[in-house]
Formats: sequence, structure tokens, C-alpha cells
Amino acid sequence: MLKAIIADDEKWICQMIGEMIDWEELDIELIGQAADGLEAYRLICSQKPDIVITDIRMPGMDGIELIKKAREMNLLTRFIIISGFQHFEYAKNAIKFGVDDYLLKPIKKVELTNILEKIRQDYQEIETKKMEDTQIKKKYRENIIKLRRQFLSDLILEKIDTDYDLYKINAEYQFSFYEGCFQIINVKLDRKNQAVHEMENDYREVCYRKYLDILINTLQDYCYDIQRFDDNMYLLNFSIGNQQVIDKKIKETFNEFRNYLISLNYFDVTLGLGSTVSNLGKISESADAAKRGIMCRIKYGVNQIIDYSKLEFNNFDEYNLSRMEKIKLRNIIETLDVDNLRQFIIDKFNSNSIAGDVNPCIYFNIAHQIADVFIETMSSIVVAGNVRPDINNDVNNFQDCKSIEDLTDTLIKNLSTEMQNYRKIIDEYEMAPIRLAKQFVSENYQNKITLDDVAEIVSMSPGYFSSYFKNKAGINFHEYVINYRMDIAKDLLLDIHSNVNEISQKVGYKSTKHFSKLFKEKVGVNPSDYRKIHL
Repeated sequence: MLKAIIADDEKWICQMIGEMIDWEELDIELIGQAADGLEAYRLICSQKPDIVITDIRMPGMDGIELIKKAREMNLLTRFIIISGFQHFEYAKNAIKFGVDDYLLKPIKKVELTNILEKIRQDYQEIETKKMEDTQIKKKYRENIIKLRRQFLSDLILEKIDTDYDLYKINAEYQFSFYEGCFQIINVKLDRKNQAVHEMENDYREVCYRKYLDILINTLQDYCYDIQRFDDNMYLLNFSIGNQQVIDKKIKETFNEFRNYLISLNYFDVTLGLGSTVSNLGKISESADAAKRGIMCRIKYGVNQIIDYSKLEFNNFDEYNLSRMEKIKLRNIIETLDVDNLRQFIIDKFNSNSIAGDVNPCIYFNIAHQIADVFIETMSSIVVAGNVRPDINNDVNNFQDCKSIEDLTDTLIKNLSTEMQNYRKIIDEYEMAPIRLAKQFVSENYQNKITLDDVAEIVSMSPGYFSSYFKNKAGINFHEYVINYRMDIAKDLLLDIHSNVNEISQKVGYKSTKHFSKLFKEKVGVNPSDYRKIHL
């Protein structure tokens, strides 16, 4: 609402104007009346009205002097001059001071109302323009932030060519980068318990913004630029001479942020500190170290800073499942054996081969390999079309695991849930007998297996089961058993400590000659030659 005052040394004129105008309808508030120029000037100084209706001749200070002083104060007040006919020429001189209009006495209601309405419309247009400008500026800032974040994300993923100078980058994305050091900080928030709050995502965003505020307030005097991207990544750019003070200040930001989170009592926090790199094009190295630092919390715990570059391990970072382990895992998945899947994962994470001073990232590496084998196997056995498009994201979702136990349980839960869902599909397609038969073979391939034995297990006659298996599995049961045994034998042949006779026994053949004959038929070479070729 606009504010207005009336100034005239004739009190009755002030009262008349105040009563004749419907101020509320015009969305204008009449906030005061003045009987002379000095009083009007004091009101203008204290109230800063939007509109002043003033007589041209008043004691103490006339209307022109009043307008002049208001302009000297850089006020945007709009003035309407009123005067008698004898002062008309004098009133026209006020135009040079930016008077909106002047009226001759006696004042006509319609004429004054029209002038006030025009001034109100002018103010509305100005405010609308301000709002539009504000929205344009806000949209521009939002777009710049999006472009900055996308640029830094692509830089980390090495999707873009960085063969251009910082000047061009700064000009295009409005960064303030300088040659020096670049370092990534990865902030990971973990729920204190398993309960999910309906506002959790909003809480996280508030916390991420809070940490950015803390970073800026603490480090702005020591950094050229500080940027946030990918929700929980923060990039620092600073002079190499400030490295020690930056390390110290990062600890201060963590302590302040940690105290803030304690007051919320909802999140634990880990800071993964990336390595310091010498140019912007290498920040993917810093980001990788920061992410690995976050992974290491499964061993070292939460609520601390983990500088991955300063950690030392005896074991290698990478770990691969053996071919035999993959075969075993595929067999478990093909038979949808949830219990054996759970035991396989537990045994793998407790394996002596990854014991000792191991890099914690190895556990995530193993989890992803198991998940990949799961997806690959499920894709080959699914009966109702392709696997779900989002299966990869679901079974590889380990980012919230903050202990080895969490990681183990999450992997088991993700894969078991997927198995159980698919088992329903399998059953709908009447594949349960095939699954039971394959499971029986995987558990008894080293023993004698007869069609009668398996038919009894699946509650079918031998003849019907043979036809059923061939129809559903695309291969007769006898051939399936041989193929399964030969796959096991191929892996066993890679172990030089076992001879062909021993391997023959292990895969269910008492006659080595018979085993060798079947092996050559299925593989194309005899067992001894296969070993020579692959060793």
C-alpha cells in the first residue's frame, strides 16, 4: 500500500482533500497532514511517503523548496502541486523538479482521483518490473549454479576436455578459479538409526547447505573459490602456500558441522578428504580419493575426517572372484537358493583371502562383483522378458552402508529380495520342478544321478519329467547333467595339483576313460590337452 501526506497552510483544505478521496479503494494510506512547509519536510524525512500533495505557497518553506530538498535526499516521492490561480505561473516552475501534476483550487475530486490513480498504476508497473527483473536474475543464478555443477560433475567423470585455461572457464561459468591447488571434500550423512523420516531428503539438503555456509565463513579468506556440486561434493581452490592452514580450517569446519548435527540428533557424518591436485583437470583424482575415504568408514567408523591418501594397507585395492566362485554363485542364483546365497556372501566377506590389514574398499569391490554376477545370471534365466530396468541400481545400492556388517546385510537383502520376487515369476511359469532338479544336480553332481531319483523329488513320473524338462529347459536332463559336470571339470583342470583321474571322480565318473570321452565330445579336446592349452 502506498503512503501519502497532505501539506497546506489552510487546515480546512487538508481536511477536505482527506475526506473527498476514497483512499482505501486506491490502495493508498493517508499517514499525515502538515500545516506548513517545515512540518511537511519533517514528515517527509521521517515517514518517506510515496505521494505528497502540497500547496505551492506555505509559511516556513514553500512547495518548490520542499520538493527541492526531497530530491536532494534522493527520495522517489511523487509530488502533486495545488495552487490558486494567481500562483499558476509560479507553480509551473516546479515541473523542473519532477512534479507529477498541479491542480488549481478549488480541487475537483475526479481530477485528483485520476492523478492519484495514475501514480498508483505507475508504482505498480515499477514493482512489477522489479519483480520480473528479480525473477530473471534469480533464474539466471539458478541456471549458472546448474551449469557449474554439471561442469564439475562432467569434469570428475572425465566426460569433457579440460585443454583450455581457467580464464575461459571463469568467464563461461562465473567461477573465481586461479592457478594453485584444488581439493575435493566429500560429505556423507548417515542416519543414526534405520528409521526413515518423511522429511529426510529435505533435512539432508538443509545440512549440505549448512556445511557450505560453514566452509565459506571459515575458508573464504584462504580460498580463491569454494563450490558445491553433486549434492555432497565441495571443491576448494587455494594457493599452495595455504595448504597447512586449509588442513587446519577443514578440521574446524568439521567440528562446527558435527556440533550442528548433534543438535539435530538424526545424522552421523563422515568427511572424505580428497588428495590435493595441481590443476582443475585432475580433480577426478581428488574426487576418487574422497569417495574412497567415505567407503573406508565401514572399517574406521563415522563422525570423523578420513584422508584416504594418508592410509596404508598391506593388501591390494582390487579383488576378483575366482572362476570357480563365479560358477558356484551362478548355480546358486539359477536355482534361486536364498539360503545358500546368504551363506556364500557371509563366507566371502569372512574369507581368509581378504583378512588382515585390507583396504576397506575391497569389500565394496566384492559386493559389486557379486551383484554383477547376479544381474548377468538373472538376465539369462528370466522367463517373463527382460529383467527390470532398475535392477542394477537396486542390487548395487550400498552407499548407505557404514560398516562391513551393514554391507553384508544390505547385499544379502538386495539380492534375496530380487530372488524372491523372481521365484514368484518362476512359479507362475511352472518352473519350480526345473529349479528343484537343477538344485539337486548342483548339490549331487559328484554322485550318481538318475532320472528316476530326480523325478521322485519333483513328484513326476520319469517319462513325464524327461519330456517336461526338455520342453522347459530346452535340453534333455541327461545332457544337462553332463554339461554341468563338464563345466566343473574345466575349472578343476586348472588346478595342477589334481590329476585327471581325481577330477573324474570329483564330477561323478568312476571311469576315467568314460569321463575323458565325454569331455572330448563336449569340449572338443581331451582333459590333458585342455589343461595344456589353458595353463
